[in-house]
Amino acid sequence: MDIGCGVGTLPFLLARKNPNATVIGVDFSEESIAHAKAHYQPKADNLSYRVSSVDVLSQMFQGIDMITCVGAMHHFPSLNSAIAQVMQTLDDKGVFLLSDLNRENIYSHFAEKELRYLNSVRQLPEKVRNNKLRRQGYTKGKKARRFLTLMSFQAAYTPAEVSAVFGERYGFKGRMSGMNYLLAAYKL
Repeated sequence: MDIGCGVGTLPFLLARKNPNATVIGVDFSEESIAHAKAHYQPKADNLSYRVSSVDVLSQMFQGIDMITCVGAMHHFPSLNSAIAQVMQTLDDKGVFLLSDLNRENIYSHFAEKELRYLNSVRQLPEKVRNNKLRRQGYTKGKKARRFLTLMSFQAAYTPAEVSAVFGERYGFKGRMSGMNYLLAAYKL
């Protein structure tokens, strides 16, 4: 299972690589899941997609062998509840693979002056913010991508925050430095 699967690319690749496995892509966006169902599901018999919030994951699924979440954890409202739902959904011997942005690394991608400006603009009402961003060229091309990257980095978690959630309740190993962190978690 891949949670926060977006338009479904990773579940499709997992299904193609593992034809004997049942692969499920889950995302809260009906539009993304509709795209995944139309584009990928017909190409793999062992693949399905579901619209669901991570908040109700364990109510919909149980006994999952492996759950992945790549680049999506920072979009969920609560790190604690998302991880709790994932761990409840896993089989007793299941594994959770998590990779996401490392917020500690934000300063390696933005100059301090640009970061201060974008942070100040980010707090403004939407209409005012959009006008300021447009005047500074942050609504098209490379600068627009930089603003979206900043928003993602700021929503992301630090390795310490992620480690604290797993604490003593779950086992985990991973690489927690660099632009992204990667970890594997399991029930003790």
